[in-house]
Amino acid sequence: MDKPDRRSFTFEFKLEVVRRYVSGEATA
Repeated sequence: MDKPDRRSFTFEFKLEVVRRYVSGEATA
């Protein structure tokens, strides 16, 4: 099951994690 959606999902997930981490750092 090689679909671009999976890759896009992984990329989006990574971006979300980074953004969440940055937000936590900024808040803290």
